[in-house]
Amino acid sequence: LVFGTIVASGASGAAVLFGAEDAADAVLLPLDPAPNTSFYAFAAAPVGDINGDGAPDVVVSGFKPDFSGSAAGVYFGCPPATPDCRAAIAQADAGVTHSGGRFFSHVAGVGNFYGRSGDAQPLNDFALGGDNGGSNRVTVVAGRTNWPALPAVVELNAPGDAVGVVELQSTQGRAGQYIGGLGDLNGDGFAEMAIGGGPTLDLTEVFFGSEDPATPIQVQPPHLVLANPCPSAAPTFGSFFAGGVDLDGDVDGRPDFIVSNRGNKRIVVFDQDLANLDCIRRNEQLWGRTVDLAGDVDGDGFSDIVVTHGDQANTTVQVMYNDGMGRFGIGEGVVAQRAADVSLGGPPYFKLAAAGAGRFDGDAYDDLAIIVKVPGGDLRVVVFH
Repeated sequence: LVFGTIVASGASGAAVLFGAEDAADAVLLPLDPAPNTSFYAFAAAPVGDINGDGAPDVVVSGFKPDFSGSAAGVYFGCPPATPDCRAAIAQADAGVTHSGGRFFSHVAGVGNFYGRSGDAQPLNDFALGGDNGGSNRVTVVAGRTNWPALPAVVELNAPGDAVGVVELQSTQGRAGQYIGGLGDLNGDGFAEMAIGGGPTLDLTEVFFGSEDPATPIQVQPPHLVLANPCPSAAPTFGSFFAGGVDLDGDVDGRPDFIVSNRGNKRIVVFDQDLANLDCIRRNEQLWGRTVDLAGDVDGDGFSDIVVTHGDQANTTVQVMYNDGMGRFGIGEGVVAQRAADVSLGGPPYFKLAAAGAGRFDGDAYDDLAIIVKVPGGDLRVVVFH
């Protein structure tokens, strides 16, 4: 598990929590801030293998010390079949900076979106967005086997093939407040991604990956604004994404994805062709505040979902099982509230976020992680097996 946090005083931190069969053996590894960063861990995310060594990597984003732009550290994972290198993971291996006054608030792994023709193998990429200044651009950084060693960094100000950077130009500002990797929807070998934005966060745009795309990529076919098939008042269609996994069991096994509309307490499920599979509603305030694919919690072979909300008087988190056709929970439609298969109540604190944790304890079932805030105390990561 990877997570980061900052507080108003400027204190910040990011860490990796390693799974273990016995919870007492779980190891929490704080990540050392990358050089020349401030408000570190404003955003943090696992991004897949972005350097081609076979191990998943992590990106942690913050600001430059003089607040002239953003700076992010890249942490390479331990390659398979190598001696334990957990201590080495704590040191940043590479970095990216943007000196044009952009302050990214979100980072996400997006798979092989930017396919560079010179790459010997497909590599995962990551995206930075949610500029606090309201920019309509999201920056995608291509994976590479030749990351410059620190203190040298990849400068994002001049995107193009030379630096392996491409920008997405949204139709509205605040682009990339939320970003989601969707997997290869159309089966062409390149991954797709979704970005949310707009002044009210009521915007979802889908961009299709390709080889050597020209920058900036504009919202023109095949790229598009995704229509909300479950319209309602005061929507925020695009306030969280989760995808990259086959949810409906179709013959091609291509990935499907989820879009949150937390302002209207709805979650919308789409298949690989952007057809609507399900619209889910509950009554909790800001239901869908965060949503993630929970993995196969009930052991039926299909990924389930875990959802948080914004009702601070209600300390539950909902887990909804997949029926195998990309429909979740108990009931159907959005007229009646969809019942959860499992409601997680403890510990009795407000749940800030939830995520699938994979097989954290090494058994045959996927696990869940939830972040809670103890009143007057610290953040806690709680793992449910």
